Amino acid sequence: MAASTSLLFIDILVLKNDLGEDSATEIVAEIMLLVVVVLFTRKGIREPEYRAGFFLVAGFFACMLIRELDQLFDYIAHGAWFWFAAPLAAAAVLYALLHPRTATGGLYQFVSHRSYGMMVTGLLIVLVFSRLFGMGILWRGMMGDDFNRLAKNLAEEGCELLGYTLCLLSAVIFYRTATVPVKNDCTE
Repeated sequence: MAASTSLLFIDILVLKNDLGEDSATEIVAEIMLLVVVVLFTRKGIREPEYRAGFFLVAGFFACMLIRELDQLFDYIAHGAWFWFAAPLAAAAVLYALLHPRTATGGLYQFVSHRSYGMMVTGLLIVLVFSRLFGMGILWRGMMGDDFNRLAKNLAEEGCELLGYTLCLLSAVIFYRTATVPVKNDCTE
């Protein structure tokens, strides 16, 4: 947690940037999302009996990553990220629908694991709290004519980074500790 928070200090005090799309904070958040995608994808590849569920989680976070990379997709057209995320989401959902047993099994494995609460907390921070806390109207109302976009960005990006850190920690814990029941070939 302290390491991710130090990124805010690096951006503000060392790099002297405004926490925009090319800040160290944003880049590390994108890397965190990528690692979550890779961990759930690898888990799905290694555990075929839960594959569709793990791929569904990986697809969700891949869509979040694409959305975070919207500045790159804006070179194509404004909002182009959607046209990359939508087919990915559709493919993940379709795969889960075609493999309902491994979809429900994989999702059950994750939601019943001790790391799931941390993941939900991280997602709530990213998708709800940071968005509400970072609303310009709130900051303009509080600061009036002294509105400082950097202060708003610091609060919003700091919350977002906290949420992504929790998601990453949850994924790492799940990846490393969730055990798959071993099938005993001698009893079959």
